[in-house]
Amino acid sequence: MTLFDNPEPAQTELLYYDSAKNLQLPRPAGYYYNWQSLEFGETTLNTKLTELGFLVSKGFDLRRSIADFKNKSGKYNAATLSQTLVYFIMYIRYRHYYKSISKILLSASEFQLTKILSDELQVSYNATLHDLNCFFWTEAQVLEFAAKIENNQTNAENFITVVCGSDMALQSSNQ
Repeated sequence: MTLFDNPEPAQTELLYYDSAKNLQLPRPAGYYYNWQSLEFGETTLNTKLTELGFLVSKGFDLRRSIADFKNKSGKYNAATLSQTLVYFIMYIRYRHYYKSISKILLSASEFQLTKILSDELQVSYNATLHDLNCFFWTEAQVLEFAAKIENNQTNAENFITVVCGSDMALQSSNQ
């Protein structure tokens, strides 16, 4: 099984709530936030993102969940978080791994990456189907979107702005 394999059967909605009816991750945090953990490979990216999409659509505080994970895990686990978030963002946007785009995303702060992921989960999660509507953009489409931005920046600077933001996803959802 690879990171980009097909989804697994959906979790029952009950697993998303604790006994006090608070939203919770249906699996241990390592399944979601540490791509180097053994648990991470036990479920596909699509499954993890569908579960996170459900939670975010219900008001789950992704930033708090990630902060809790970092506080409970060792320094090694916390160091892999940004790369994990980049994998998630790239799956939603492209369904492929583009090294050049990955490098740009890794230059963003953890705060920015979490915001991008949260925004794009809001846009891509389909509550009716309990699945993701991934964008499957190509690098060329991102370059084209960046070229349409009217400002005083170069196309290269606009490309970085597009990659490190959610404007393209948010505009896709309005069409």
